[in-house]
Order: sequence, then C-alpha cells, then structure tokens
Amino acid sequence: MSICGLDFGTSNTTLGTIEGHAPVLAALETDHTTIPSAIFYEAGGAVVIGRRAVEAYVNGMPGRLMRSLKSVLGTLLIDETTRLGRERTSFRDVIAYYLGAMKRARLEVPSRYFHDLATWSSINRMYEARVMADIRQVRREASEPDLLDRLVRVVDEQRGHTLAMEVEEAKIALSDTRQADIPLEWVAPGLNAAIGRPDLVSHTRQLAERIAARIKICLAQARLSAHDINAVFLTGGSVRLTHVRKAIIKAVPSARIVEGDTFGAVGKGLTLEALRRYGPRD
Repeated sequence: MSICGLDFGTSNTTLGTIEGHAPVLAALETDHTTIPSAIFYEAGGAVVIGRRAVEAYVNGMPGRLMRSLKSVLGTLLIDETTRLGRERTSFRDVIAYYLGAMKRARLEVPSRYFHDLATWSSINRMYEARVMADIRQVRREASEPDLLDRLVRVVDEQRGHTLAMEVEEAKIALSDTRQADIPLEWVAPGLNAAIGRPDLVSHTRQLAERIAARIKICLAQARLSAHDINAVFLTGGSVRLTHVRKAIIKAVPSARIVEGDTFGAVGKGLTLEALRRYGPRD
C-alpha cells in the first residue's frame, strides 16, 4: 500500500510520500517537486498536465488549457459541464483526471505494467489494444517519457515472453555463477541489465519463506512433526539457490537429503508411478 499526502493547490500541486518514517516531496516532473495545477486538452484528443500543459498552450498548440481547477471545488460548478473538443465533460471528471495523473506520475507508473510483464499468466493481457492505449497516455503524462518508450516497444512488438525467458535464463545461470547479464539490445541500443547473486537472493527471499511455511502446513495436515521426516528429495531449479535450500533443510532438520536430476526428477518419478499403476503385471 502506498501512503501519500496531496496538496492540490490553486496554482501548483505537491505530492508527499513516506520514506523511512519521514515525509518527502515526490519529484513529479523530472526533478521538480511542484507541478502547475494545469491540464491541456489537445485538439487531437491527447491530454497533458503540468508544465507540459502550460508549454503546449504558450506554443500555440490547438486545444484548451484549464488552470485553477481547485477553485471549482465546493461550488455548484463541480457538476457543470464544459466543452472539450466535440464533447462536454464535467468539471468533476476534469479534476478526477488531473488527480489520477498525479497518482500515476509517482505511485503507479509503470509498476503495474512491469508486474504483468513479470507474471507469465498476465503477459498476453499486456497485448490488448486497451492496455497499449493506456500506456501511451501514461507516456504523454510521464516526467521522463523516453523511458516509457522501452515499455511501449516490448508491448507493441509482443515480446513480453522474450523478456521473461531471458530473465529466466539469467536466474538459472546465477545458480552456478555470481553474475549474469540480461541482453536488452533489442529493447534499446546498448541496453543491458546485470544481475548478481545477492540481487537474486534479495528478490527471492520471500519465496524461501513461503516454501518453509508450506512445509509446516503440510506437516500439520499430515499430523506429523518435523522430526518425523527421515528423508527429503530436493528437486527443481529453486533448490539450487542456497537460501532456499537452507530454508527447506531447516524446516525438517532430521531429514536425510536426497538429490537427483534437478530438472528432470519429477518427470522421471511420474513415469515410474505410471509404470507402477498402469504397466504390465508380472
């Protein structure tokens, strides 16, 4: 959950967040901690806020600039409508859009998109036309739109799975080496992400904790204690991570550790079970 304090001022807006236990003003436009309380509706339908809104108006771009939005609050005008292009929009919706853009500028951009790209089952959802339209709108509002171009390219070319597979390969490589590189030249020239084993440990610490907790649940459901387990077979790529391995061993300290084919043991075991159940009877 994100905690913030929003000062929606007549001329400028600020957004404070908590870092540690202290309030800190967020950078909303590059390094600026204040942003003009302005919104510009371009004739073509695009919407920009803050300094970019003022700049569009000053440069004579076709459209409509709206400022001092706060003055509408608490008046009957809040539910009145105003013409924006070919449509009429309520002042309530205009203010809601501006405040929503403030939230996206600091708290949500672009984390939810990256989260979906990092979740195999959600990647295809990123390719929907609606999502791409949302991302392009966020780009128009972002303080550093050039960085959003990378996300636009990945989604536009439907290469989310390419990115996920390259990350997976790096994770596997870190089981044997202390550092791995994720080649991202196809996203942007010269772009490369280096990840070290300490980074992987940091990001998968909760995974180890969840595995240990699941072992305790299984033992409780089976009405067994940890010391009743005399052997544990370790399989799967995660057990090659030292902290995951330690978490499993700690959960069943009396168990003898048995290992085999890290990536193929489950398949082989299922094959043996199929043979036992459905194979020829001697």
